[in-house]
Amino acid sequence: MATVAERLTALLAKQLNIDLAKIKPEDTLNSLELSEFDQVEFLMAIEEKFGVQFSESADFHSLTVSEMTDWLGANGK
Repeated sequence: MATVAERLTALLAKQLNIDLAKIKPEDTLNSLELSEFDQVEFLMAIEEKFGVQFSESADFHSLTVSEMTDWLGANGK
């Protein structure tokens, strides 16, 4: 079974249509240059894939991939 990090980066690579190797743990959605629309779509895909619900006030756009992985590991399915 794939790890949370593998599942998250695969989803992000698919969303960005880029090679997995280009995604680094220190990257943020902003540094990966996702448009605001793409960021919302990505966060909705995470909610669906991991069975989580993001708070309206949460600023997930500035979290690193590593921080997202940790959060999903603690809160996701």
